[in-house]
Amino acid sequence: APSPTIGLAYEYRNEGRPLDRGTFAVQPPDGFETVNELLDIPFSRRFGEPFEDFDVEFNYLEGRIDHSFSDDWQLRVGLAYEDSVANDLQARVRQTLIADGSDTRISDDGFISAGVDAAALRAELRGNLFDDATDRVFLVKRPDGTSNRDSQVWHANFVLTGEFETGSIRHRVAFGGDFRDLTSDRTFDIGAESDGVTVPLFNVVDGAYILPSDRPIITPSTADATDYGFFVNSYSELTDSLGLLLGLRYANTEQTSSFGANETFQSSEA
Repeated sequence: APSPTIGLAYEYRNEGRPLDRGTFAVQPPDGFETVNELLDIPFSRRFGEPFEDFDVEFNYLEGRIDHSFSDDWQLRVGLAYEDSVANDLQARVRQTLIADGSDTRISDDGFISAGVDAAALRAELRGNLFDDATDRVFLVKRPDGTSNRDSQVWHANFVLTGEFETGSIRHRVAFGGDFRDLTSDRTFDIGAESDGVTVPLFNVVDGAYILPSDRPIITPSTADATDYGFFVNSYSELTDSLGLLLGLRYANTEQTSSFGANETFQSSEA
């Protein structure tokens, strides 16, 4: 039998780019429409903030062994490890508010009038439809993101394939399994919303990019997950034009995660 074939691969990536969530839709009486088309806003308009950013440093190492025991039986085994550190910061849209053009409780530059219950007004405008050309669309945004997300993942898999005959029937079989183990630590950071009082709401037609990037609420978060599974497939050629395919797979997943003082555990089998 030929000697095993060994393959190795390594990938390194150090990437940084703006984080842009793109456009969004609002609801006129007859369904949802893209806000750019509804209000004649150029698609080049950003609805985020200048400080938005995503950066990651990524290492990935993979090894593979292929071995033929004979012309009919082959084995492939793979093992991989990845390590990454990432940070991101974005202006997440929390609510879309639609105000009548004559509503004096909110100004075009996004401030709610003194003496008005700001929380109640936001709840009211959140349920409005865009049903008039004079309607104004505002966004409630909040800076948040992940700091120092450090992740390590192990991957492993194997598959054994073979062919054999029983009488005049030829069988092709495959048996394999896969495994993944993930560990991740990060902090989830949250800043103050644009509430229309201390920070103005964002007017999508002529918005001012002034949302503070401060993130005073910092919550640690962790995740540990293990997945593994096995499968077997069998294809039998009963005649030249008739075959029988049978397959079976078992999979198990377990995950423990925490967010601040809250910890959850999930497990499933299939």
